Amino acid sequence: DISLQLGLLIDGDVITGPVISADWSATCKQLLGKVLNKFRGSWIEMRWLEDNFQTIEDSTSDVKKKQFARTFILRLIRGLLMPNKYHNLVHLRWLLLLANLKES
Repeated sequence: DISLQLGLLIDGDVITGPVISADWSATCKQLLGKVLNKFRGSWIEMRWLEDNFQTIEDSTSDVKKKQFARTFILRLIRGLLMPNKYHNLVHLRWLLLLANLKES
C-alpha cells in the first residue's frame, strides 16, 4: 500500500502539480492573453504561437512580457527540451506549469 510505504496520501490533489485543465480556452486567455480558434485536444499548434507572438516592444506592459515569456518557454520545451513526434504541437500541460513565472 503506497500510503503506508511512502507516507503519501492517496486521496486529494496530485503531488506533482496540475497537468489538466477543464477549460483550455480560459487557461490560454488567462496565461497568454489570447485564445486559439481551435485546439487539437490538449495540444497547441506552434504555428499559432509563432504567428501571435512574433515581436515585443520595449514599452510593452509587464503582463504582456510574461505572456511572451510563456510562449518562448513553450517553444523551447517543444523544440529543445522535449521534442516529440508532433513537431508542430506542444502540450498545454506545460503552460499550466508556467502560470507563476516566479516559481517556475
